Amino acid sequence: MRKILFALLVNFMMTFFAFSSSETRQFPIPNTVSTQMQSLIAKPASSWDVHPKNAQEWNQWVQDFDTAIETTLPALRQQLEVSLEANKLGNVLIFILTPKRMKKENQDRVLLNLHGRGMFLGREKQGH
Repeated sequence: MRKILFALLVNFMMTFFAFSSSETRQFPIPNTVSTQMQSLIAKPASSWDVHPKNAQEWNQWVQDFDTAIETTLPALRQQLEVSLEANKLGNVLIFILTPKRMKKENQDRVLLNLHGRGMFLGREKQGH
């Protein structure tokens, strides 16, 4: 469960930086997260500080971003020891991440990450 929460927090952080303004704002690094997470939070989000000048540059940037995510996610899922299953709920494509090992006290818990696909980055699985 902790690993899934970590992945969701990373997803949240990427979303936050996508919609942040061009002005730099400094936020304190929380001391309520692991040292590994503190290190990740402290890193600048350089991939979001790109300003394509035309449609061709935008399309290339999106393609490069999606390719990087596509190549990164399988190793991340393996490291976090989760499996990914694509399915449909009605006509909605869904993805189910399931931990390969789970503490007994978490076996009856479910974490739902619902969003409206408002981002233009991350095709299908890459968006999750």
